[in-house]
Amino acid sequence: MGLPCRNDDRVKRSVVRILRKTSIENLVSFDFEKFVFRWDSKKHAGYIGLKNQGATCYMNSILQTLYFTTKLRKAVYDMPVSQDDSENNVALAMQRVFYDLQHSDRPVGTKKLTKSFGWDSLETFMQHDVQELCRVLLDNLESKMKKSPVEDTIPNLFRGVMKSYIRCTNVSFESSKEEPFYDIQLNIKGKNNSEYNKVSVFCLFVKSFLV
Repeated sequence: MGLPCRNDDRVKRSVVRILRKTSIENLVSFDFEKFVFRWDSKKHAGYIGLKNQGATCYMNSILQTLYFTTKLRKAVYDMPVSQDDSENNVALAMQRVFYDLQHSDRPVGTKKLTKSFGWDSLETFMQHDVQELCRVLLDNLESKMKKSPVEDTIPNLFRGVMKSYIRCTNVSFESSKEEPFYDIQLNIKGKNNSEYNKVSVFCLFVKSFLV
């Protein structure tokens, strides 16, 4: 990661000893970051990150994307949540993650959030679909926001409408149907970085429907 470590060789030897002697379950709770790194990201960059529980980098990326969506973050703070059954309360766990990202001086853990999904420690070492996870998170938040002042936040930010239509060329007739969507799949296969940008790929997506 390019972060400065204290006494690299000693750290490496110590980590190897830990890996040899520790079970997977105990590794999940071991704070490697506290043990290895001394770089203060809050001081130098103004921000902190999220701890990786094993293979949760995909989840961390979507959490940070949602956190930096300012209107969503404010709505998450304002949505009503109950303390009842807090271990299974995804919305409450999201509030805690967002709050810690904003106010903590140390990297933020996500164990309470994944526990609210019903995941055990082994599942945090498995890759999950990031798009599906995003839908689960947004669906839970949208459900909690219902009948509150922030009820329309997620639809206003993330929902689009796709119109499918058939238009006759020789007569004045058109049949159409509108369907809401929250995400679309863009094909970037075979494209290098110079060819890829959101606008061009989206144009190809739209073009694929024009027949």
